[in-house]
Amino acid sequence: MAKAAGIAEGVTPTTLRHTFGSVLVMNAVPIAYVAAQFGHSDLAVTSKHYARWIPTESYATPPPLAAGEVPADLLTHLAYTRPTTRLHEAKTES
Repeated sequence: MAKAAGIAEGVTPTTLRHTFGSVLVMNAVPIAYVAAQFGHSDLAVTSKHYARWIPTESYATPPPLAAGEVPADLLTHLAYTRPTTRLHEAKTES
């Protein structure tokens, strides 16, 4: 299925999940929303893994949503090749 979808070899469902979460928080989507998407019962679990991706340089306003969109729909509007690379680098540095 991954080959048919054009997903690079070695990209796992876990990679996609982490990319999804990191891209959302990097674009000022509340971490509570990300926690709900992942089914985390405790916000601390989500914060442990994704707080490092929250922009800290300045306050970031979440991008506007069109009528009927939810924050996860932002992924269709954003370029997100860099976060995948950063996640891979962070993982290999640990």
